[in-house]
Parts: sequence; structure tokens; C-alpha cells
Amino acid sequence: MINDFVEYWAAARLFVSGGNPYSPAELFKTQEAIGWNEAAALLMWNPPWALSFIWPLGFLDYDTAQFIWFLLHTLIVFIGAQLLWRIYDGPAVTARYAAFAVLTFAPLYFVLLLGQIGPLILLGLIVFLLAVKKQSWMLAGAGLALVALKPHLLHLFWLALFLWFIKARHWRSLLGMAVGAGAAMVFPLLLNREIYARYIDLYSSAGIVRPEDWATASLGTALGAILGIENIWLRVLPTIGGVLWLLWYWRGHAAGWN
Repeated sequence: MINDFVEYWAAARLFVSGGNPYSPAELFKTQEAIGWNEAAALLMWNPPWALSFIWPLGFLDYDTAQFIWFLLHTLIVFIGAQLLWRIYDGPAVTARYAAFAVLTFAPLYFVLLLGQIGPLILLGLIVFLLAVKKQSWMLAGAGLALVALKPHLLHLFWLALFLWFIKARHWRSLLGMAVGAGAAMVFPLLLNREIYARYIDLYSSAGIVRPEDWATASLGTALGAILGIENIWLRVLPTIGGVLWLLWYWRGHAAGWN
């Protein structure tokens, strides 16, 4: 059983039952009960506000929850592709190209089969874009709470977003984002007042491989391997380059930014 969904279901089950969703020992015991046969637990590194969106899974048995998760994410991807086609003014007569693009995008199959959380982030982006197109600024901001499930994943998006907020003075979108994110951050505290402290404890635990230590398939990891330098700062060099590029691009295109 190698499936990212294991971590989300186990964390949700512990969360709704009063356990610690960031405890390696409790996660391992919960995962072992459903057939997890690895030497250590699959940890959920998403911040506590992710629990606001996955907690209902904890009330379902693993197989039922996994099926619903797979079905929901499949619908998000395929229906979302059609919505994005319309958002970006694709001709209605060629909307089938959107489905074809999805079917030929290999990473999609890994996302769905491994039960990753990416489609929920996609849903947040689609809600944001639809709301912006309809000028529903509060809803646009609220939709970004889902994008924050993995805030690092779209770091350039966040920078461009705040530059746009300031330039266009879309304060209602900013307020909507604050309300949506605030609700997501507060909800876990209603069931577990120590949830954020436990998340910090997980990061400070000795002997645990953290996400920043993973050999991810990224340019930063490749640079470290080629140069023989194991340093976190080397890994962020591509990110710094991306930020500098975005600032340069914004300077020349801010006037007509959409």
C-alpha cells in the first residue's frame, strides 16, 4: 500500500476521534490497522488548516473514504477542465479539447491513483478565477483558502496575487481571503486547542525526515546533486530566480494585468 491518501484518512480519523494527527506513533498504529506495512508512518505535513477540509473522511471507513476521495477529485479535474476552457474564452465547439488535454497529461494519473490533494488546490483556483470573472470579489478571496493547502506549491501565484490586489485595490478580495483562511485556521482549534503546537512539535522532532530533506524532482535538488552540495539555500535558488523574474515581468506588464 503506497498511497498518499493513507496519510489524509489517518490524520482525519485521529482528528475527529480526539487523537493527534501529527503523532508518528498514533498515525502508524492507525495506518497499520488498514494494512500499512511500511516501517514508519506516512506523515501528513500539510498545516493544520488542511484538517478543515479533510476531517469528514475520519467518520468513514478507509475503503469508502478512498472511493469518495477518488470520485470527487476525478470530477474536479474533468469538470474543472471544461470550466477553465470557458474562463479562458475557449470556443464552445472545441471544448472537447479540454478533456483531451486532461487525458493526455500523465501527472493526472499519479495524482488520482496516489490520492494526492492537488485537485482540491485546483478547485480553489477554479473558484477564484470564476469569481474574478463575475467580479464576486469576496468569493474570489474565500476560494484561496483551498490554495493554501500547500502554500509553497504556488509561491509565484501568491506574489502576483498580492501585487494585483495592491494595484487594482481589490480590498474585498483580500477581505474574503482573510475570512476564508481565518475560518479554515480556527476550525481545527474547536476540536483540538493544541493542534498548532503539535504541528510544530512534529517539525522539531528528532530523527524524522522533513519535506525540505526530500530528494524532490526539482531543479534545486538537481543542482545540489550535480555540485555535490547538500544545502537548503542551494535548493531555493531557482525559487529566488523565479521571484526576480516575476517582479521584472510585473514591471513591464502590470498596466494590462488580468
